[in-house]
Amino acid sequence: MRGLTLALVALLSVGCAGNGALERARVELRSGDPERALATLAEAEVPARNELLLLLDRGLVAHAAGRYRQSTVAFAEADALIERLDRVSVSEQSAALIVNDRVTNYRGESGERLWINTFQMLNYLALNEPEGAAVEARRALVELDDHPETFAADAVTRLLVAMSFEAAGQFDSASVEYRKLAADPAAPSGVVRAAWLNARRTARPDEAAALAKRLDGIALADVEGEFAARDGQLVLVLGSGFVPQKHSGDLFVSIDLRVAFPYYPEGVGAREPRVEVVLDGKRLETATVATRLVDVARASLAERGKRIAVRQGARAVAKYNIAHSVSSQDQLAGELVKFALFVLEQADTRSWETLPATLSLIQVRLPPGEHALDVVVRDGALERRATLSGVEIKAGQRTFRSLRPDVAGQSTDPTDAVMHYIAHPG
Repeated sequence: MRGLTLALVALLSVGCAGNGALERARVELRSGDPERALATLAEAEVPARNELLLLLDRGLVAHAAGRYRQSTVAFAEADALIERLDRVSVSEQSAALIVNDRVTNYRGESGERLWINTFQMLNYLALNEPEGAAVEARRALVELDDHPETFAADAVTRLLVAMSFEAAGQFDSASVEYRKLAADPAAPSGVVRAAWLNARRTARPDEAAALAKRLDGIALADVEGEFAARDGQLVLVLGSGFVPQKHSGDLFVSIDLRVAFPYYPEGVGAREPRVEVVLDGKRLETATVATRLVDVARASLAERGKRIAVRQGARAVAKYNIAHSVSSQDQLAGELVKFALFVLEQADTRSWETLPATLSLIQVRLPPGEHALDVVVRDGALERRATLSGVEIKAGQRTFRSLRPDVAGQSTDPTDAVMHYIAHPG
């Protein structure tokens, strides 16, 4: 009994232990200091079971800081780790059967695995390495096709897949993805416009004409002019807010037996922000496509819910049998074991907490040349202003930039009359 008690205490400490470095870096990011958060993560040491969370945070914090190359390295390591972790460990699953899922290696939700590819596409496109973006697009397609219902609402990732193929000169592959997006009668104008441009560039006039009719609020003459003038396009991908933390829910099977399960609280998460892009004091026309990552994260967790329920049921049976076996030999020891197993039942609430709650893709038509743009982001009564400098636009091509105004550093330019949030151009 003494040995069993010590074992349970040890397992409890393993199952419930957190990691201060990860939490500290997340607080620093939310406080608007991605560079400091990145330094914290660079020195962080975490238990092996939380290594994937460390790599995911490193990748996204580096991306938010404009360190795209550093971000690609961290995400590549995360991808490689997931492949290794997918080889299930029997001993790990045995421990989870008695303690809780927190003792296992974190493998990531399906949505989190997809968004590794999403941000990798953004990294490579911002680095002007379209071939790398196309490789990530192929990987993203595997996830999208494996979970079609869960990812049905992620239009931004699907659009980035198409744009990555197009940037790499893989126009047929891009056309397939644009058709999938445009097949939705409710597709936003940003999707329809991108599909229209692809149809024009790949000499499909009938399809282009049908798509042009769906561009509500945009004069056909202006659409025709956009292609004829050979202007370029800025694609600005803006992350807003943060995906909320998972919570732990309880289902009481009996007075001394409960089942804990993770969930995302409803009604929590950022709204789609309103974005203005200004050049030389003039507000530019934009076309926006948005994905509420928080909603897709809920769907991803719900999809895994059946597997969680099966494992929890098996754990409840195992715990009951252990307690019953001990009670048959020693009633007091049995009660202590029941209590310990009751306390050990904890939901696995680990998640990729540096993810934005909403991801918006904004398309802006611009003439060739180098531009400095002001970006105004409004979310309810909150307004943030960002400056994008050195944005080089080439005729007939797209230039990609990422912006996370929630966490960008502040301008130190003493000539600024108003404090701006500065987005790194990469």
